[in-house]
Amino acid sequence: MRRTIKLFLCTCITLLFIGLGCVSHAEIKIGSKNLADHVVLGKALCLYLKVHSLPVVDKTNYGGSMDLRRAILTGDIDLYFESLSTAWFNFFHRKTLESSPEYLYVECKKLDRKNGLRWLAYTPANRTFALVIRKDDSTKMQIDSISDWIRYVSKAGKKVTVVLPKELGQA
Repeated sequence: MRRTIKLFLCTCITLLFIGLGCVSHAEIKIGSKNLADHVVLGKALCLYLKVHSLPVVDKTNYGGSMDLRRAILTGDIDLYFESLSTAWFNFFHRKTLESSPEYLYVECKKLDRKNGLRWLAYTPANRTFALVIRKDDSTKMQIDSISDWIRYVSKAGKKVTVVLPKELGQA
């Protein structure tokens, strides 16, 4: 875990210098989504840059992806972490998810060139989601997978409420 974090931070700082090396900002404005994992990434990057004597404006916990998108396009922030799949669905309005992170990265990078944005190399960080269900409900409804859940909902014929983070609900 420590090795992954060190690799991640080294990647961040290297990419920052590559991506912002020619920018004449007095301060580097770091943004993040208002999701816990993104705030942690943004704060870690801010701290790392400060420790290395770089001037930083902490704009973490800025808002959702669309807020950050507007902010980077207008110059209110200089750098933030974005999920390839979020960009794929929300910025580029694609309907199906490609399974390869490499493919998503190359395509997002190509699609954003016309917007004057540059996608730096993606990090080794992984955000894997799973549905959570109460054990008694899982047993009663015979749900052990997402496929089981979809089958149950399809056959149940009643409304089901699903709560998702705003980011996932937009896709």
